[in-house]
Amino acid sequence: MLRRIVDGRLWLVAVLALVAGLGAALLADRAAHPAAARGDSASAQVKQLRVNQRISQVGLRRANRALLLLGPVRPADGAPGWPTESLRNGAVTGAKLATAAVGSAHLADGAVTETAIAEGAVGESRLAPAVRAAIARPPFVVLNADGSLATGPDGFSRMSRVVSAERKSTGSYLVSFAADTRACALVATVVPTKAAGGDVGRIAVTETDDLVRMADGAGTPQVWTTVSVLTRKGDGTPADRAFHLAAIC
Repeated sequence: MLRRIVDGRLWLVAVLALVAGLGAALLADRAAHPAAARGDSASAQVKQLRVNQRISQVGLRRANRALLLLGPVRPADGAPGWPTESLRNGAVTGAKLATAAVGSAHLADGAVTETAIAEGAVGESRLAPAVRAAIARPPFVVLNADGSLATGPDGFSRMSRVVSAERKSTGSYLVSFAADTRACALVATVVPTKAAGGDVGRIAVTETDDLVRMADGAGTPQVWTTVSVLTRKGDGTPADRAFHLAAIC
């Protein structure tokens, strides 16, 4: 019995001695080669840094490419959005705008001038009710003797549907209406002035062959007509006179 106990303890001592020997050998190896252990760790860190560097370089190249593609539309001053001068002519077309996307509130005063509107682009159906009511009035005009438009007490020109009016020569005027007056009665009267003295004068009016045929924004055919007005003294001598002209249709 005593012998078995002694043999078991010897085996335990032997195992412990073996484990202690292996541990000592491992520590001795680490002590003998500390630089190698650190070298393996440093080598792994360098490889990871190189991988990270390649990823960063790829990302930078892609960012530069994106900025190059956005170059034509990037604002020059870095402000948000793009000013008008940054957009190429014709880049924004009607097909790219949603219905009613651009209203009167989006337009600066004077942004849309006569030269920006094509002939016939705006039909009567697109005008405000007050404007349509004004157009519905018969074509008429009041001209001064020098061919300029006469104004009323409110400062507005006394005219309706007049495209142009001009004095061509002494006692000769041309008035163009945005209306077909060929089926209307043309009525003209001389405006008495102090400069004419007691000579009221005479007036004659006739249509010319100068017709402008076109279509409005809705595709409705339109005809613009030009009327010739001649003013004379009482003896028939050509003289400049202020007058009223109207087309009763």
